[in-house]
Amino acid sequence: MNRALALFLLVCCSTLPFLSAQHVFYDHEYNPKTGTSLKMTAMSSTLPSSGYMAVRVTARNGEKIPVSWSFGFTSSDHDYAESNQLSSSFSLSCPPDQQKNVEFLVPLVTAIQDDSPLSLEVSISGRPPLTSTFEKMTSDQSHNWPCILMSEALYTPNSGPLNSAAASGSHYGSPAFAGSFTPRDLTNDWRGYAGFDAIMLTSADWKAIEPGAKTALMKWNRLGGRIVIYAVDPSVTLLSLGIEDAEGNEAYRSWGSIELLELPASGLLNASRTMAMMKTGELDPRASIFGKELVSSWPLQYSFGERSFNPVFFILILIAFGIIVGPVNLFVFAKSGQRHRLFITTPIISLTASALLLLIIVFQDGFGGKGHRLALVEVQPEENTAYIHQQQIARTGVLLNTSFTTKNNAIVTPVALDATRWARITPRNGGGESRYRISNGEKNTLDLSGDWYKSRSEYGHIVTSIQSTRGRLELLSPNGRPSLTSTFDFPIEKIYYVSSSGDLWQSSGEVKSGRKSELVPCTTAEFNDWRSQITKTLNVDSKRRFELLADRQGHFIALAKDGPFTDTLGSLSWKESTAIITGPIVGL
Repeated sequence: MNRALALFLLVCCSTLPFLSAQHVFYDHEYNPKTGTSLKMTAMSSTLPSSGYMAVRVTARNGEKIPVSWSFGFTSSDHDYAESNQLSSSFSLSCPPDQQKNVEFLVPLVTAIQDDSPLSLEVSISGRPPLTSTFEKMTSDQSHNWPCILMSEALYTPNSGPLNSAAASGSHYGSPAFAGSFTPRDLTNDWRGYAGFDAIMLTSADWKAIEPGAKTALMKWNRLGGRIVIYAVDPSVTLLSLGIEDAEGNEAYRSWGSIELLELPASGLLNASRTMAMMKTGELDPRASIFGKELVSSWPLQYSFGERSFNPVFFILILIAFGIIVGPVNLFVFAKSGQRHRLFITTPIISLTASALLLLIIVFQDGFGGKGHRLALVEVQPEENTAYIHQQQIARTGVLLNTSFTTKNNAIVTPVALDATRWARITPRNGGGESRYRISNGEKNTLDLSGDWYKSRSEYGHIVTSIQSTRGRLELLSPNGRPSLTSTFDFPIEKIYYVSSSGDLWQSSGEVKSGRKSELVPCTTAEFNDWRSQITKTLNVDSKRRFELLADRQGHFIALAKDGPFTDTLGSLSWKESTAIITGPIVGL
């Protein structure tokens, strides 16, 4: 009897990780007779600290009439009232006697506060009236630990030791080592991985991933995602797994990397060694960039400069208002015997003072706003794709509209700034209890509203995007002094080219689209001096990204004042735009 009980408990405990491979928001059968039901499942068991969460919905309508559901999502970065929130909504209609399988890509709020709990809530209602419900998913996060996804095959035997190793020496509320997923349920949209730093899986898992999801993962990898693949069979190579740009057991693809490691036959990983390996990546955890990295040192903010505030005019108007609305109003405009005039003169004086204050604000701040932006652009001609990491800072004046529309191939993320008179999102205020909203617009666009921008404020954002492009640099004369032509639809100020043999070349002037340009020799000292000047304009994360790509042979580095920027608020005027473009030379 005791042995049977022990065996039962062992089986139950061993299946718990499988139950937590994904988070099931809702699984309910409304009518057992007709089979009308709804199931909602998140792609992973943990929430990232920014980006999106893919949610799979399976709806079955056994009724004789169409049934529709409405879903209202709210993403929060704190359990209490001072949380920042991002809301979105979706709908689903199912014809009679049919089943529908859809995926919602739910936007998540950016965790500005370190170690704050994350939550994603959904309210579900249906028509004709069905049982309404309110469901919630929660996770812990830390700016100092990467957000990792681990496949079910690795998670099941290793989550316990790895979670214990992650918790040792940490304070209460530290995140788990990783969240879990099943390969067949991965999303086909790269934005669904954008909030994660790394993914760990087996070679069998990699083969089980659908082609669309694998393409999305490879795009995310180029943006800086890290893929770690484990294999028991020593004959497995990255090339055999379809990863063509591999060198041995490693592949460095733009800002991302792929590693192939040996998996013990037992399937058990060394916890301390795995912890150390995953903590030391090429790039810092994404959460640290948004929450604290740009606070201490952001060259783009320094170049933008501070704004002074001159209160003299406001003080003079307030003094004049106090004199006029008080003694002048009482003894001149509405003197004794004419006190009823106060009901007319006082509002007129108040409105006049308010109009003067508004005029001064408009005169000093203007309408709209201005800003600086800088983008790192990695071009892959074989894919006809540009991978863009854009950072921007803007100071607004009087805004008549704070909503804007952007393409749905971009993720706009607010970042914390050093606390100033104008900064609205800082580590000190934890994000300022901001309320954001993202809705799907027309023609593959997103409508953003809420507290993305406010009047007379300063905001920083990081915009990550993947864009289709035919832009490239083509080599016309591979032998002797190289010459090239550009197909970018904007002029390039400067080009540095590292040949396949390691020789350095540079453009002598501006390179315009469609025109042949001959390159001239460049010394190592010249290149290093220019490179040093560029890195001074970059924050820590962007500097690491730049350095990862600066020395590749057969590749170029170009500087432009225009480029494939993602626009946000339409009333902003960008006083300085800089694009640092990298990629392989075509024609080698």
